[in-house]
Amino acid sequence: MALMGRQGLVAAHYADRQDVVDSHVASVARECRDDLLETAVVLDVLALCHGHGSYLPRLYQETSTPVPRDVELRTDASDVADQLVHHDQQHATSTTGDIPGGLEDGGTDSDRDAVRAYARRGGSLGRNAGPASRTPDAELLREGGALLAGKPP
Repeated sequence: MALMGRQGLVAAHYADRQDVVDSHVASVARECRDDLLETAVVLDVLALCHGHGSYLPRLYQETSTPVPRDVELRTDASDVADQLVHHDQQHATSTTGDIPGGLEDGGTDSDRDAVRAYARRGGSLGRNAGPASRTPDAELLREGGALLAGKPP
């Protein structure tokens, strides 16, 4: 957040302009969601390029045995998508509705698939009004998300 934005937010708070504060907080929440969504879609695209399969167990402990790249990518994609789910639940920023449950207690493979599909739907719609959703990279991600969801971009 820029210095002028912070000063304006502080001034609005001291002037009891809760509407301005709420609007700013909502804007920051949408920007954070855009960042999570873009990361989730990129990881999902990479994971889908490596096929379908299993995930690492939750609370994974590093060992000397290397983890297959495809399994690691799928796990990372589902973890970031889970962060998006929790963000949308907390801030009511979902653009698609129908938010799946999070990955509580590790989650099953189908739970992980569900959070990834949720992020994919969000990437294909691109309804966010935040600045990040209007960048060329965001447009490319939306098109990739639409193709992965089986819809024309």
